[in-house]
Amino acid sequence: MSVWQLDIVLENIQATILCLDGVADKLSRMTPEDQAKFRLDNCLGGRSECLGRRTIMRLFHWWYLVVVEAAESVAFLSRPLTITLVLEW
Repeated sequence: MSVWQLDIVLENIQATILCLDGVADKLSRMTPEDQAKFRLDNCLGGRSECLGRRTIMRLFHWWYLVVVEAAESVAFLSRPLTITLVLEW
């Protein structure tokens, strides 16, 4: 992987984290009942359906579907989970 490709990968990771930050901010203003009802859409809080998913796929390989399904169903845990796993990577 070239330096240029690595730079693109890191920018995609940063963009995914920023999208999840926006979702976390939105969730922090919600009541616990609204948080329990909230579900992420296919864009994972961003505007592109594929960038966030491809970033997660690149990081988690075969665990990709598990991570995305968890993020969509339990949205208030998605940002801390993703950031923790990205930092471990």
